[in-house]
This record gives sequence, structure tokens and C-alpha cells, in this order.
Amino acid sequence: MRKLVFSLLLANAGAIGLVAQSAMQLQHPGSICCDQVICPGDAISQITQDAPTTPAPPQVNVEYAWYELVDDSTTSSGTRWYKIPNTNQLNFQPTQINSQFGGFYMRGVRITGTLPYLFSNIINIKELSPSNPTCLSSSGEAPAGSQITISPNPAESFLYISSINEVIPIHGYRVVGLGGATMLSAVVEPVTQLQLDIQSLPSGLYFVELILKDGKTSVHKWVKV
Repeated sequence: MRKLVFSLLLANAGAIGLVAQSAMQLQHPGSICCDQVICPGDAISQITQDAPTTPAPPQVNVEYAWYELVDDSTTSSGTRWYKIPNTNQLNFQPTQINSQFGGFYMRGVRITGTLPYLFSNIINIKELSPSNPTCLSSSGEAPAGSQITISPNPAESFLYISSINEVIPIHGYRVVGLGGATMLSAVVEPVTQLQLDIQSLPSGLYFVELILKDGKTSVHKWVKV
């Protein structure tokens, strides 16, 4: 009998906790950072939280959903907000821009199990044209990054990196995962070709940062299958 009473008390306490959780409301969805301007071939930086929700975890349990603006010819504006699947996460890593108007992203947040979402500020990722002066070197040529080839992409066992210009040798590399962890790295004698053994890496999206002449770097994204 005492065990039954104790179990009922625990169940009631859990129910009270759920009621209190659902009765609490978010006052502010927090904010995200930051706008980006990139050149063709540049990696898109991760969109991160700038300020937390009010109230903030662990005072409340929240769930997130990320949205991006995509082209849609069936709407009067020509665009619509698309809820990106499986994005219940604090930060988000875009992989490509899916609108002719540029990349626009926002984060929805709500107390777990409730409706509706509250939405953060909107950030924009703008890709400049290859001929934009920002994307050209002082000599008027394409930057070093555009003279690097990565193949195959996606890759399964080996990743081949080549510099098509002998005056831009590769001095080292660093392979970085989406979470920012360094997976592979090495400093090498100046070369124009590299072969990376990637068989041990889990499938997913990665970035390879190449160290070039005069300490300059070139970042490229690729997919491991």
C-alpha cells in the first residue's frame, strides 16, 4: 500500500512539473549572428546564437527549428520560408544558398511540446559575383582559392587536392568537421598536389583549410560518403 501511495505521489509531482513547464511562456526568442558576405567558393560560416531566450535553459526546456528563405514561383513574393528538417539545435551550419536573393535564415524556438514558435532576427548571407573587386587579388586575378581543385566531391576513401598554379604551393592542411573539431592536419613541404586518406572519417560535411604561400589560407567544403 505504501509503495502505491509513493508511486502516486511521484506521478502527481511529475504532472505538476509538466503543467508548470507548459504554463511558463517565452518572453524573447533570443538572437542569432551574423550577416556574411562571401566570394564564390568561400565556405559559409556557422550561424551561432548571439543572445539566449528569455527565460533561458535550464529554467525551461526548449526546442529549436531553423528556417531558410527559398524560391517558390507559386507565391506572390516568389519566395517562402522553409522549415529545415532535423534542426532542433542551438546553432546551424548552412551548406549552400537556396535563393536567388541570397541566403536568409532565422531560428524558431518554443517551450518543448507547445505551440507556436517565436522567431529570432533574420540574418543574410550574400554571395558576391566572381568579378566583384572584393573577390579579386590586387593583380586582378582570381584569388588563390579559386585555383585549387578538390576531387572527388563527394569522396569516400581519398581526397585529392591540386593547385593548378605552381606559384601557389600548398604548405599544410587542416580538415575540420561541422562542430569545429580538427579531424586531420599536417604541415608539408611545399607541394602542388596532396592525397588525403579520409577512410577513417565518419560520413558528413567537412571543410579543408589549406595553408598557402605567405601564410594565406584557402577553405573548401566537401562531403564524405
